[in-house]
Parts: sequence; structure tokens; C-alpha cells
Amino acid sequence: MSYLFAETSCVSAHHNDNAEPSELATEPVTDQIVNLEVEEAIPQCSVMAKTYSKAKRLKWSAEQNHLLRCFFKKHLIQKIPVRQEDAKKFLCRHPDMFAGLNWRHIKNKIWNDSKSKSVLKNICDATK
Repeated sequence: MSYLFAETSCVSAHHNDNAEPSELATEPVTDQIVNLEVEEAIPQCSVMAKTYSKAKRLKWSAEQNHLLRCFFKKHLIQKIPVRQEDAKKFLCRHPDMFAGLNWRHIKNKIWNDSKSKSVLKNICDATK
């Protein structure tokens, strides 16, 4: 069992800005002992908050890069972020090649490639 000390002071509800300080009705400051059970102070929940670790860099193969850049060519050229539905559709079409990756990996890869001038140059040359 733990004890907490709480200080309380109240000013009367009839507060007047023009009143003298002696006219304000105040209650004396008192120390109260509040009993708290440790179990009550910290609620127990069955679901823990999700913690994210630092992102790990992935090594993309040449075949993976080619498939990604062909499928998301419009996103790369127009510098549009990939939507979740599009990335999941891509992952469903290539489950063996991209096993263990989620849609955010795909989105981040395409977004980073759209910022790279060398990738954009190769994409534009391939479309001509």
C-alpha cells in the first residue's frame, strides 16, 4: 500500500475582482493522506502498446528492383506516393519474391527511388 500526500486549497466561488484580499474566503491548506493500492494506480491491460524498433536496411535484388519499377512506373515518374491498396495488390501478385515484406517497405522503396535522379533517368530511358 502506498501513501500520497495531497495539498488542497479552495477559493470561494463568489470571487470578486475588486474585493480586498482579506474579503476573499479561503479554506485553510490541509494535508490529506490518500490511500492508493498499487493495483489501482497502474491499470492492467491485456494489450500492450506496440513498440517500433529502428528500421533495418534491406538489400534489394536486381529482379526485385525491376519488378517494382515496372509496376510503379507512373508513381516514379509523377512522384506520387504509393497507396496501401496498390502496394498490397503488388505483394499479392509476387508473394514468393517479396515474402516477409509489408506494404510500407514497398511504399518507402518507391518513394526513395522517385527522389533519386539516376533511377528516374533509367526509367525515362526505358519508356522511350
